[in-house]
Amino acid sequence: MNWIIPFIIAIVESVLLGSIPCGVLVGRAFGADPREGGSGSIGATNVNRTLGWQAGLITFILDVAKGLAASFLGRLLVFLFAVPAGWQADLVIASCVICAILGHMFTPWLHFKGGKGISVGLGSLLGASWPVALTALAFFIVFVLITRMVSFGSIASGFGTFCGALIFHTQSVPWLVVGALVCVAVVWAHRENIVRIAHGEESTFSLNRSSSKKDGGDDDPKGDDAA
Repeated sequence: MNWIIPFIIAIVESVLLGSIPCGVLVGRAFGADPREGGSGSIGATNVNRTLGWQAGLITFILDVAKGLAASFLGRLLVFLFAVPAGWQADLVIASCVICAILGHMFTPWLHFKGGKGISVGLGSLLGASWPVALTALAFFIVFVLITRMVSFGSIASGFGTFCGALIFHTQSVPWLVVGALVCVAVVWAHRENIVRIAHGEESTFSLNRSSSKKDGGDDDPKGDDAA
């Protein structure tokens, strides 16, 4: 039963780390609030849209870092409490992934409104299981290149997480459950994007910032939000 205490601690620390509103903090440093523009999200995609690529990049790095820290602390707990290898250790470590994502999506510091969990999810997966992280990243890249929609790639990364869990943690129930939960959370976070995709109204990625709404330009108030 020596897994229960580290499991509880892992949940708490991951939610708290995930809840740090990096986008808002970066926005303050740049003299603006990303919640007042674009989609209103605090994720890196909307920060990039509203405050510029420098702010977006800093937000992305910080969000990935806090996810990575959550998983590393989970691994440290497994070591310090001598959690047995197997499903107990997997439960502690894998729970850090979904908890960091949920903390980011429903940060209590912003009335339980946050980002969409993609950047923090990448970081937490890198710390918890890099093969699963690379699988999710591969899904993201492939579908962004195919559809030119960051949101479509983000949704695909959720399914990629579950596929990665199936491939690399086939015998681990905690990882399979967390992989499924991450997929559901990502789809739910992008529900508005899914509606726009279904109606052919979603913005597409373009390096040309002066492009039209259909091509992902700045005139789209909702935009192709992901992180």
